[in-house]
Amino acid sequence: MSPTEKIVKHDLTVYLLAIGGLSLTLGVHLAAWTHMELAHRQFVIMDDAVERKMALVDFLHGHAWLAVFYAALVLGSLIWLQCRREPWLLRYLTLAIYLFPCWLYLWPCLYLAGKFINW
Repeated sequence: MSPTEKIVKHDLTVYLLAIGGLSLTLGVHLAAWTHMELAHRQFVIMDDAVERKMALVDFLHGHAWLAVFYAALVLGSLIWLQCRREPWLLRYLTLAIYLFPCWLYLWPCLYLAGKFINW
């Protein structure tokens, strides 16, 4: 494998991981929001934690421009690092730092998507 093939391989991998992580977050967000709408915002067990998580999902659903801005920031940062020819490890570290809030947001969404609906 030549050095240029190795560079292209790492560039493609970091972009696929970025798009995959952002797409996973979007999919789980939409699953939680759809589940909330199907339940008419009334689950079998309603406590303060559920209401806070519902408020978080509602806020981000109502302000979709935040997600678009964040995705553009992530991809723009990775492109900027690639144009500067920074080491591939720095790009992976940058991606991990940017995707950490996405991983944190997955937990409330998965919690709401798995709640029982009070029919």
